[in-house]
Amino acid sequence: MKNILIVYYSRSGYTEKAVIKLAEVLGADVEKIVDLKNRQGAWGFITGGKDATFKNITPIQANNFNPQDYEILIFASPTWASVAAPAVRTYIGQHKAEFKKVAFLVSQGGICNGKIFKDLEVLTGKSPLATVDFSRSDLQGNEWRSKLETFAESIKS
Repeated sequence: MKNILIVYYSRSGYTEKAVIKLAEVLGADVEKIVDLKNRQGAWGFITGGKDATFKNITPIQANNFNPQDYEILIFASPTWASVAAPAVRTYIGQHKAEFKKVAFLVSQGGICNGKIFKDLEVLTGKSPLATVDFSRSDLQGNEWRSKLETFAESIKS
């Protein structure tokens, strides 16, 4: 059995930036969720927000890794309307019975109100080993790296 799989969706690249560094630190495999609905531009932003508000699922590309093969799954999502992005919601719905342990990494434009962590906990049916949130301004600077390393240490222990 493999140890850690990071499953993520990133519309603008901020979540992806944190995931790439986290994967390096943990030696984890990475599964990028591809939303088959066009989320680019202003219209993609609007429809993404609507889908998140109503907690809709969305068509996604088939995954490359079997989550059942991993001891720990880290879900990484941007925060849309205080909940997980529809693509992450869809992935979790398709594989929920296969999760052993989970952790959550989220990014958002402003300050995290914590609702997304509760949303992910309800979706996965699991209490997370660890959680971490990054604002867009965190990810534009360098201070986020120490926060990410603390998160990684929490998962390793």
